[in-house]
Amino acid sequence: MNVGNRVRLLSVVGAVAMIVLAVIISNYIAYARSNVEIVVEDVVPSYQALLKVQQSFLNARRELFAHIIEHEPAKMTATRQRFDALVADLNAGMKEYAESFVDDRDKEITTNAIKHIAKWQELTEPMFAASTAQNKDEAYRLVMESTAPEATEVFKGMEAMSAYYNERAKDAKKNTEGGFSELLRIVIGLTVVLVIVMFVMGEFITRSITRPLGALRDLVGQVAQDYNFTRRATGISKDEVGQTQHSFNGLLESVQNSLRQLRDIGKSVGERAGDVATASTELSSASNMVSDSSEKMAAGTEEVTVSVTHVADRATEADECARRAGSQAENGGAVIEGT
Repeated sequence: MNVGNRVRLLSVVGAVAMIVLAVIISNYIAYARSNVEIVVEDVVPSYQALLKVQQSFLNARRELFAHIIEHEPAKMTATRQRFDALVADLNAGMKEYAESFVDDRDKEITTNAIKHIAKWQELTEPMFAASTAQNKDEAYRLVMESTAPEATEVFKGMEAMSAYYNERAKDAKKNTEGGFSELLRIVIGLTVVLVIVMFVMGEFITRSITRPLGALRDLVGQVAQDYNFTRRATGISKDEVGQTQHSFNGLLESVQNSLRQLRDIGKSVGERAGDVATASTELSSASNMVSDSSEKMAAGTEEVTVSVTHVADRATEADECARRAGSQAENGGAVIEGT
């Protein structure tokens, strides 16, 4: 594997790790969102509906006692009307609440509360009848002995409903915090693993590059120091560094072959220089012989020149003698003619 692919592999590992972290975080966000939705879309509306039902029930009980206290028929009638309106709101709220049961426990708690509310409403009728008949003591006794205990059961049912949703809210919070803690552990664990893997891979890639480069650097230094071109790089890998080592070995091989050729050429030149030296020696001997012959010829030539000079001198003397003889002959002829 070449260096580029190793670096790409390191990048891919990092990218995969980031994707895994992103998927885990996304799943946690979805999980946390579901818990938040439980609180926002279920617990909070249920709390609000429950508070409305409780308020209607409290107001209805207040109107119940107001009816007992009131003595004027018109005001008692108005009080009863307000009571009926509040009870209608109470029943409507419980009916709406009952349409969105979460589980069997929620259904059981809500059904029990609705049952006690219905029974409480039923028990209020004799009390209203006694109060309307101005039998206030009987009405008060009925409230204390029958409607009040049942109202307590209604409150217990509503408290159970409230406790159920409070428990659901706590569970959602606990699950969210637990999920966050689990996410934190997973993220920390994956981060540690990722750091270790990236460090090991980075160290491996670094060593796979620096070790052969260091060997190549040492080889270059040794060759530059002792000019030993027979050295070669070993342990060649298949990456770019290995290709560089192979190319440097080829360079050393080329230099070594060039030096061999130069050595052969030098040897051949030496042999030819020996032949030239021998020929020069022979030529020198021949030159010496020619020089000796030339010296001898020069000596002979000098002797001939001396002889010729001597002959010329004699010829000149003979010419002068002849001229003198001719002059004397002319003088003699003139003497003869004068006589």
